[in-house]
Amino acid sequence: MSSNSAATNQKDVLVIGAGPGNLALAQILRKHDIPFQIFERDDKIDPRRQGWSFALIEALHELPPLISDDLGDIHTTSVNHNIGVNKDTMTIVQAASGQIMAVLGNRLPDEPGHLIRGDRQRLREYFSQHLDLQVGKIFSHYEEDAEGVTAFFTDGTSARGCMLVGGDGLRSKVREQLLAGYTEPDAAKLEPSQWIPIFGQCELSREQFEPIHDFSSAGILAAGPTIRYMIGPREIQADRSSASYYWAGAYASQGETQSEWAAEAEWVQNATRQELFGRSKKLTENFAPFLTKIIDYTGVEGMLTRPPRFIEYVSPRQLPRGRVTLLGDAVHTMVPFRGQGANTAIRDACDLGRLLIKAGGVPQAPEDLLQEYASNILPRGREMVLSSRASGQQLQGVLAATKGRVDTFVGAGSPPSGVIPLAGAHA
Repeated sequence: MSSNSAATNQKDVLVIGAGPGNLALAQILRKHDIPFQIFERDDKIDPRRQGWSFALIEALHELPPLISDDLGDIHTTSVNHNIGVNKDTMTIVQAASGQIMAVLGNRLPDEPGHLIRGDRQRLREYFSQHLDLQVGKIFSHYEEDAEGVTAFFTDGTSARGCMLVGGDGLRSKVREQLLAGYTEPDAAKLEPSQWIPIFGQCELSREQFEPIHDFSSAGILAAGPTIRYMIGPREIQADRSSASYYWAGAYASQGETQSEWAAEAEWVQNATRQELFGRSKKLTENFAPFLTKIIDYTGVEGMLTRPPRFIEYVSPRQLPRGRVTLLGDAVHTMVPFRGQGANTAIRDACDLGRLLIKAGGVPQAPEDLLQEYASNILPRGREMVLSSRASGQQLQGVLAATKGRVDTFVGAGSPPSGVIPLAGAHA
C-alpha cells in the first residue's frame, strides 16, 4: 500500500496543490503503490472560487481504469445524482433566439459521448478519499540536487522526495521558480483575458427550476457575438422540491488593450451587488426570455461580489530538464468556454501516472520520464488554451469546441417559443 505520510522518503512524489488534477494523480499513485505526499495551502477549499461544477468528458474515459474501485462510482458526483438522472446533458443555444445549436452528452454511462457534470465540492470529496492531505502548507520554494528534491513551506517545515509536481494553480510558485530566467520568451507570462465574468446563484422552487432542467439536465450554454452565458444546477433535492442553481455570464470588454481590459475587470471586482445585477440585466436584455428568468430569480442579493478574473497562461514549448514538473492550471490556464480546464488537468495526471506505472515507480533519475511527460502535455495544453480563446472570440469557435463531443447538431429552424424539453432528459 502506498504512503503519503510526512515521513521523509527519497522515493516520494511531492505533489504541491490539491486541485482536481493533483488529487487524481494522488489516487493513481495510491492504487499503484507509488509513495507520495500531497500538500494544500488552504485549510478549507471554497469551490466557488473556481466555479461550482465542471464537466468530465475525455477525462471520464481515461481516469477510471487508473484509480481504485474503493472510491466508489464517480457518477455520484453528478449534479443530477440525487434525483437518479443518469444522462447529464449540456445544450448550446443561440442567445438571442434560443435556437439549439448543439447538444453534448445525453448518453447513458456505457454509451460513447457520455459525460458527467460534476459538483466541484463533491468531486473534491470523491478524489480526497483515503488521502492524507496535508493542509495549511503554503509552498515557499524547492531545492533540487543529484539525489532528490526538497520542498519548503512557510511554516518552517520541509519534505523530501525524488520528484516534485507543481499543480499549485494559476499563480504557481513552483512555475515561478522553475521558469525563472528560462530562455523561452514569455514562458511564465500571465495574460489577462478580454472576457469579464459576472456570477449569480439562487435557490429555485420546483416550479422555477423544472422548465430549465427539463430543457437541459446539466446546463445551458448561450452564445452571442460578445457574450457567453452559462446556467447550471449545483444540487437538486431528491424529492425535486427545490434546487440550487448558478449562472455565469462573461462579456467581451470593448477596450483595445490589455490595460483597458484589466481596468474593466477591476470595476467588476469592486462593483456592488446592485451594480452587478444592473450590468447583468443590461447585457442579457436581448436574450431569449427563458434564458434570463434565472437572473430575476437571483435578484440583487444573489449576485457574487468580487468574482474571479479570467486569466490565461499559454503552455511553454518545453520545460527545463530536472526533477520538477508542472500540472493543470500551473502549466495551462484557459478561459472556460471549451469546458476543458479540469479535463486537461486530469488528463495530465493520467499521462504522468501511466509513465510512472510503466516505470514501476519513480526512477532514481526521473529526468527522462518527466521530459517525456512534458512532450505529451505541453502541445495539448497550448492547443486547449488557444482553442478556448477562439471559442470566446467567435461564435463558430463555440461549435468547433464541441468537435467529437456532440450528441446532436440542430440545423437552422424556427426558434423555440419557450422551453423545449430534450428527448430522454429524465431517462
